[in-house]
Amino acid sequence: MSAIVCRETLKNVRSRGIRMTNLAISRSYYGLSFMHNGDDVVARGIRCSDVKRSYFPYGIDNHDIELEAINNATGFTDALIKCYHRDTTNIRLKLKSRGKRGGDCIVNFDHHNEVPNLALRNISVDLDVDDVDCRLDSAIMFRALDRNERVERQTNRHWQSISIDGDVRICAQTELFDFRSFGKVPGTVYIGPRLARHPKLP
Repeated sequence: MSAIVCRETLKNVRSRGIRMTNLAISRSYYGLSFMHNGDDVVARGIRCSDVKRSYFPYGIDNHDIELEAINNATGFTDALIKCYHRDTTNIRLKLKSRGKRGGDCIVNFDHHNEVPNLALRNISVDLDVDDVDCRLDSAIMFRALDRNERVERQTNRHWQSISIDGDVRICAQTELFDFRSFGKVPGTVYIGPRLARHPKLP
């Protein structure tokens, strides 16, 4: 079961100008999901409780999202910002995460495509993370997968103008960043002043 899903059905037909306010989503697979469709989206006051993946966009442009993810007891990420067959661009995400129980990470910037030179571009994430189980591997991940779903240590996918800041309170053994993949062409990832003061960063 999913709450809000906007997916591509017809080529060159796109949904735009979606506005959402004060939604409570409980015990769902997806909270807000945009699959190669749904540009110019604004969401405020979104509260996801026991949702496997609260925010899941790919192949979209221009999102301004503020949401709270609580009690995610699965291995799924709270926010999976992904790239498949077209660029994913211009996202502002303000995410409050509480009660994450294990899994790979809280936010994943993920390339999973067979198209070269695609980008996750101009994405800003402001995090407020607390009450996290120590089984969580990392808070933030960058990853690219090949067509056989194996992690590419070096990839021709791009992460461009990614900005991350916020207050992240995690266990000492949990990594703040997990760079599983690195672009052959250098990308740009900006770490904001609050994250820069994190005790695990130099």
